[in-house]
Amino acid sequence: MKQLIKKTALLSIIFATMFACKPDEPEVLFSDVTIEVEFPEDYTDSKSDVVIQWENITNKTSGEVKTDNDGKATVKVEYGNYNFYASKKADAVFYQGRMDNCAVSLETLLVEIKLSASYVSTTWVIKEVYFSGCKTPADKNYFKDQYIEIYNNSNETLYADGLIFCKSYDNTMTDNNWDQYKEKSEVVPSFIFQVPGSGKEHAVEPGKSIILADQGINHKQDNANSPVDMSKADFEWYDDHKLDVDVPEVPNLIKHYSSSLSISMLHTRGYEGYYILQIPVAETQAFLDTHPATTTMPNGKSVTSYAIPAKYIIDAVQCAAPEGYTSTVFPTMLDAGYTYCDAAWTGKCVQRKFEKDENGRAILQDTNNSTNDFMPNASPSPRVVVK
Repeated sequence: MKQLIKKTALLSIIFATMFACKPDEPEVLFSDVTIEVEFPEDYTDSKSDVVIQWENITNKTSGEVKTDNDGKATVKVEYGNYNFYASKKADAVFYQGRMDNCAVSLETLLVEIKLSASYVSTTWVIKEVYFSGCKTPADKNYFKDQYIEIYNNSNETLYADGLIFCKSYDNTMTDNNWDQYKEKSEVVPSFIFQVPGSGKEHAVEPGKSIILADQGINHKQDNANSPVDMSKADFEWYDDHKLDVDVPEVPNLIKHYSSSLSISMLHTRGYEGYYILQIPVAETQAFLDTHPATTTMPNGKSVTSYAIPAKYIIDAVQCAAPEGYTSTVFPTMLDAGYTYCDAAWTGKCVQRKFEKDENGRAILQDTNNSTNDFMPNASPSPRVVVK
């Protein structure tokens, strides 16, 4: 009998513990957030149907809503930090804007987003950027097979003479040192390489591309793990430095500037922006000289480069970590999003999406938002459009 009483008492304790009142869980608080968009002064069309996309930075919940005739939309979201992105297409123009890392901690909140006119390219677009590099069979890091492919997205033959490839000086995963120029819709490059030619020497037919490589060799032979053969690249960027190799079979780009004291390479995580513009070769240095840039780095060192106005930039792609960026390197009019590769040395690239076929020609998607326009972690496919 005593044993039964003990067992009963023990069970009572267990059940009491199991069903004891739990501490009150924190109350989930919600906010009515009104997003109001502001168009440029010369915009005269309707303010309705602007797509507002929101994302909670912490738990990655997201949603979408459209503005009313007053250019406003309201969403109910729980307290937290959010990214808001607004976009509307009117004819061939995208109006885009964003507000990043917005703290939502009030019952009602007004978020104002200023929209910029974003003109998509009707000529050249960046098809893919292979920056991640790969490993060798001996598990060594290998980056010599990096390249960028630039695609003729028009219905006419274009000439690549004077086409300029730049990468941003600023890094998307750190605080920026050139923000004063971005605020003026200018982008500061850390290198500038240009296709030579007097104007009509390098024809590129509609639906074809031009490849600019780090080193123009068959990397599959040099490294069995490399995904690409760059021996047929159109040009290579070459630094006159003992660490670089000049491949005589592939002509060199014109080097106008590089911040590197050794070799110019792409960040193997892609934590930067890549962009293109086109200026006659004979006029390029004069153009650069009229757009100087200077800043002071955190270590106190003064650095000079050039500030390229966004109006001259034909196309751009911003890359960051999979979870997003710390800061942007482009004004929103150039790229309102970002793309990525998960890690370095994976043999993967970022690749522009196929949109449609037109009379047998592949047209690639371009909305000036790399989140929408690019496939992350893609397998490199130089000269081939993946549909």
